[in-house]
Amino acid sequence: MPEIAIPRTATATPYIEIDITVLELSETPADALPLRVLMNGQVMAMGDYERSGNRILITGDYTHDHFEVDYYLTQTINLDPDSPASKKPELPELELYSILSSPSVHTDFNQEATDLLLGMVDYSEYDLLLTNDSDLATDAALRSAIILSVYTDAWVDGKNGWWGDTYSGNRPIAACKLWTLMGKPTTPENVQKGIQYVTSAIQWLIDDNHFDRIDVQGEHQRHATDWFAFQLTCHRAGQHPLTLTL
Repeated sequence: MPEIAIPRTATATPYIEIDITVLELSETPADALPLRVLMNGQVMAMGDYERSGNRILITGDYTHDHFEVDYYLTQTINLDPDSPASKKPELPELELYSILSSPSVHTDFNQEATDLLLGMVDYSEYDLLLTNDSDLATDAALRSAIILSVYTDAWVDGKNGWWGDTYSGNRPIAACKLWTLMGKPTTPENVQKGIQYVTSAIQWLIDDNHFDRIDVQGEHQRHATDWFAFQLTCHRAGQHPLTLTL
């Protein structure tokens, strides 16, 4: 069965063992997931310590310093949509840790919070973007929220969808039906359907008062393959419109 990563933060009291400072955690972090050690509030370089089970080893005597450790545990989850709610684990809040320096924030469109920044890295493929310092880039314009809303496939006729929506109640995260137009003829009717699907998928951004209005335009474009291209213009009172072409 698949697993989810559960973030943890612990304060570790250091002690010495033959010129080695030891930080001992009450639980063993997942080996395959990243771990971050902070000494006196500063992130330590990964080469400055070793991991050994639930212990972190640092050469030298640092018993007078303060340490915190960010790490992950793993938990097996049941993805069967028909299983009773009592048998489904409570999913943790998503927490993301930057292993390196503080990320840069793009503030050209002022919002109350920031997202990790997504960008197209290949044909029809998006990934997290990095800053020049190789840290995770962030964005305050909700670009990533729009991209995820449009490119996460809705559950239609028993196909696609996202297992996490089993836990999301009446408002699924993966809610765009755009994928159902793959292989369909490039008729004006299907272009209009695509516009409707995109509009529906991003409606939550208006319902939650992130934007006052989002205008969606779409058209058929012929390249090596037939594309459905669309442009979103997001409006919010007192700010310049945010335009995305996808």
